[in-house]
Amino acid sequence: MQKLLKIFGARSADAPTPPSVPEPSARQTAEHPLPVWTPSSSPSVASVPAVPSPSPDALTPVLDTLGALLQCWARHPVLLPGEDRAEAERTVMEWQRHATLGTPIPGVHAPDAVAGPVYGRDWSALVSLSSTRRRAESMTVGEHLGDLQRVVWDTVSSLARVAGDDVATDRSVNAQLEALRASAQRGDPAAVMRDLPAALAVITKALALRQSRAARENMMMAERVESLGRALSDAEDSARTDPLTGAGNRLRYTEACERALALMTLTGAPSSLLAIDLDGLKLINDAFGHPAGDLAIASVAKACWTVCTRPTDVVCRIGGDEFAVVMTNTNVTAAASLADRLEQRLQERSVMLAEGVQRIVTASIGFAAAQPGEGVEAWTSRADRRLYDVKKSRTA
Repeated sequence: MQKLLKIFGARSADAPTPPSVPEPSARQTAEHPLPVWTPSSSPSVASVPAVPSPSPDALTPVLDTLGALLQCWARHPVLLPGEDRAEAERTVMEWQRHATLGTPIPGVHAPDAVAGPVYGRDWSALVSLSSTRRRAESMTVGEHLGDLQRVVWDTVSSLARVAGDDVATDRSVNAQLEALRASAQRGDPAAVMRDLPAALAVITKALALRQSRAARENMMMAERVESLGRALSDAEDSARTDPLTGAGNRLRYTEACERALALMTLTGAPSSLLAIDLDGLKLINDAFGHPAGDLAIASVAKACWTVCTRPTDVVCRIGGDEFAVVMTNTNVTAAASLADRLEQRLQERSVMLAEGVQRIVTASIGFAAAQPGEGVEAWTSRADRRLYDVKKSRTA
C-alpha cells in the first residue's frame, strides 16, 4: 500500500484519509469474504440528492411559448401549391392543441386516443411535420421570388427589344423624310411627287408595326403579371384578409382595383365592380345579438363566392356590412347579370341566425364597369351610387 501511495502521490491535505484496515489472511478471506465498499456505506462521503422531475407548473411557460409560436405559424402560413388556407391553418392548429393540451389528432392518432401527459405526446411527429413543412414553404417562397425575377427581366427584355426596333424604324422613316426635304430644298416638284408616295408608305408601315408590336408586348407582359399575381396572392398574409369572413379587407380591395385598372389599360379588357350592402344588419344585431349579425355577414361572403367563381374574382369586405367584388375581363352586361344572380342566391337560402331562428338575409347590389383613365375612388363611387339607388327604391 505504501508503495502505491508513493507511485500516485500523497493525498491533498484537505482530503479525508481512509481508515487503516489490516490486511486479512488467506484463511480469513476464504471463510469470511469482505463486503463490497460503496460510497453510501462510507460515512465520509456525502450522498448526492436525486434531481427532482419538473413539476407541471414549471412546464407551463414552455408549453405556452410553444403554443404561441404554433398559433402564429397557423395564422401566417406560406401556402403550398394547390393548398387551401383553411386546411393549412387547421393542420397547424391541431398540432398546437396536441402540443399544449395533449389532444389527439383525428387521422393521425388512434380513434379512441385520449389527451395524454407531456412525456407521452407525439413530439417526434411534430418535429418531423415542422421541418418538412418549413422546407416546403421555403422552396415555395423561392419559386415565387424566382417567378418575380423572371417577370421583371422579361419585361426589361421586352422594353429593350421594342426600343431597338423603334430605333431601326425611326432610322428608315428619317431617311425618307430627309430625301423629301432635300427634294423640296432643290425646288424639284417632280422629285418630291415621285418620292412622296414611298415616304408615306414607309411611315404608314412603321406606325402600323409599332402599334402592333406594342400591343403584342403589352399583352404578353399583362399575361405574365396576371399569372404571377395569382401565384403570389395565394401567399398573402392576414394583413389583407378579413378575419370574420376570410374575404379580402379594404387594403386587398384597393390593390385589386388598382391591378384591374392597370390590366385594363394594358390589354383593353373590361373590368367591373359589384358593390354590396347587407340589408338590416342593425335590426339583426338588436333582435338576436351580434353573433347572429356575424353569421349574416358571413353568409353574404359565401354567396359572393358561390356566384363569382373565377380565380381572378376578388371578394372583399370593405366595411361592417359592405362588400365588393372586383372582376377582370367582365363588361357591364356580365356585371349586371352577376348582380341579379347574387341577389337571387341570397333569396334562395335562409340562414340560421340563432337557435330556432332562421331568416333570409338580403343585400342591395350596385355595379359599374371601369372607365379608361379613372381611379379607384371614381370607379367605387359610381358603383356605390347605383347601390344607393337600389336601396332607396326598396325603402320607397
